[in-house]
Amino acid sequence: MWPAREGDALWLRWGDAAAPQQALIDMGVAATGRALKAHIAQLPEAQRRFALLVITHVDRDHIAGVLSALDAPPDGLRFDDIWFNGWPHIQGAARANRLEDYGPVQGHELQALLQGRPWNAAFDGGAVARAPGQPPPRVQLPGGLEICVLGPTPQRLRDFEPHWREAVEEAIAAARLPDDALGADGGGLESYGAVAPPVLRDRADLERLADSDDGSGHSEANGSSICLLLRYQQHALLLCGDAFAADVLDGVAALPAGEAAGLAAVKLPHHGSAKNVSRELIAGLDTRRWLISTDGNRFGHPDDAAIARILLHSPGPPELLFNMQSRHNQYWQDGGWQARFGYSTHYGQAPQGYTLMLD
Repeated sequence: MWPAREGDALWLRWGDAAAPQQALIDMGVAATGRALKAHIAQLPEAQRRFALLVITHVDRDHIAGVLSALDAPPDGLRFDDIWFNGWPHIQGAARANRLEDYGPVQGHELQALLQGRPWNAAFDGGAVARAPGQPPPRVQLPGGLEICVLGPTPQRLRDFEPHWREAVEEAIAAARLPDDALGADGGGLESYGAVAPPVLRDRADLERLADSDDGSGHSEANGSSICLLLRYQQHALLLCGDAFAADVLDGVAALPAGEAAGLAAVKLPHHGSAKNVSRELIAGLDTRRWLISTDGNRFGHPDDAAIARILLHSPGPPELLFNMQSRHNQYWQDGGWQARFGYSTHYGQAPQGYTLMLD
């Protein structure tokens, strides 16, 4: 989990250790994309090929880095496939490989992203989505990685249609800005959210904290997130993008019985927002490891209420795995709390954040 300010930038490697396969899931904000591009440029050209790039949805903290990274990309950078639900998919078009369908919101940057590159090739150009009542789509990648698409549903894509243009234009504008244009916090706004630790003397305090946010209100863009279950050998990893909690659980319920048992880790939806992390979600996912990607910039994530729900309802003693330490998450390393509530914390460091190794 690379440092991606308030966003996601996930770099996956699997297969032969000497020549691993690799994929990218989002690239954070524009500055993150530029950092990833610089890192890729330092790799031997033979290591600049990726089996897959997934753009989970068009929020700026997921797609702006893709746009900045693919502006004058390093020689040899190649993606065998790019999964991205664009305007034709949002409208419900059967195919999406005609750039003219973008109309007034396409922009030069989106054209550069898609033109001449494979686009949803694994889905014959159609939407990356799970149809209710049907088995989730499965895609086999080289090196033995299987990806199962748990979301979004076509309805979630249609729900996003009225908001598409605004979201795309915001992401493009953010990608054009230099690294320092948004201020030291990278967001143009003073960071807000909890910065003082909550009072947690006992389980009753933890219960009150878990109930302190009702989770109401959702972004249509987040509802359009691509949610993926990855399986490699004996390991399974759930990457939720910014999806709604109920949608994640619906996708898991569509799997054959037992397929989501013993998950190696779950990347929390929406960076640990209480709106997307419900008690039911935590209790319904069979894992101890909870991946949290954010520095709290702009939105103050993760929400304390969401972390409290993990501590109360995780199926086993939870591990909180943060891509970096910030003033919004550092107090969870309190040794007294960890002993009292039976959890542990781990933090990544610059420049590459947190790395989870699964043997």
